[in-house]
Amino acid sequence: MNRTALLSLTLLAACGPSATRRRADVEECSKVHEQAQLIALCLMSDHKWPEAEANAAGRARESELIGIRAAHEDSLWSVAAQRHRQEIRQCPGRWRDMAACLEAAGWPAARAQRAGDSAWTADSAEHRRQIGSCLTRERTANIAACLQLYYGWSPERGLRANDSVRAAQGR
Repeated sequence: MNRTALLSLTLLAACGPSATRRRADVEECSKVHEQAQLIALCLMSDHKWPEAEANAAGRARESELIGIRAAHEDSLWSVAAQRHRQEIRQCPGRWRDMAACLEAAGWPAARAQRAGDSAWTADSAEHRRQIGSCLTRERTANIAACLQLYYGWSPERGLRANDSVRAAQGR
């Protein structure tokens, strides 16, 4: 029985490339390409992989690369955390839109938007007061203009607030 199992393992190892060789193929292709489809195409054309296996390996490697890139970016971001906190403190006085200010300071757009939204949410009580003030001042008009003019709201946020108030009034 042991001899049969050993023979089977030997035949399996002889029939296909080793896991180490397959990993090397994937890494070689991913040095040139980062997208799953292109990694798979490289594996099929350059290394003669079957299509299903190449597609699966390409998707797995793309996910792995995305994770590695995200961890690297987060690590670099954490190193400069003190500078980022200072930029967040400085923006409200200089710019009306926190996200635009942070992007101008070199932040990636997605991080700047999340930080801007977070700061915006933290001031929600003040924003409700501003909306109330504009509603009493501009009973029939669009309150977006009031919010922009008197309180420095961005056009997008002002229009969203206006739409929300009008929808609530229509109920």
